[in-house]
Amino acid sequence: MITVLGADPMGAGLVLADMAAGAFLSGALARPPAARMGADRVVVLGLGLEILGVAALVLVLRAGAPMPALVGFLLLYGLGLGLASAQLTSTVLRDTATAASGQGAATQSTVRQLGSGFGTAIAGSVLAVVTTHAATTKLRHSHCPGSTPRTGPKNSAIRPAA
Repeated sequence: MITVLGADPMGAGLVLADMAAGAFLSGALARPPAARMGADRVVVLGLGLEILGVAALVLVLRAGAPMPALVGFLLLYGLGLGLASAQLTSTVLRDTATAASGQGAATQSTVRQLGSGFGTAIAGSVLAVVTTHAATTKLRHSHCPGSTPRTGPKNSAIRPAA
């Protein structure tokens, strides 16, 4: 899989599948550590693994990055994701009365979904702004024809409206 990634259109999906496999595996195996350490500590451990995985990806993610490192760091992120999400609902509902547990679980799920949506929107907006700024800056300094921004109409026949 890794050696033919460039030629395989399914390569990116297979790399991300490693992250999903990590989440599936650790989610399924999260109960024994939660019984030993407590669910809240397993959530913190999972979040720590997620942060480590993302931080490591930030350090190695570039053109020509070694594919095994990317796969390993995504797997680490997935392991953390599975640990954290598997125990999160039980941690939230621990002090909730049984009669209100459905409402508590629905509220937790709604807040998680809203956070995910807002987080994705904010991260996407920041990415768009930073990418646009970097591209325009590089174009300005490239001295390519047409790389300087136009400040007004260049054709004398076109006049701004008065």
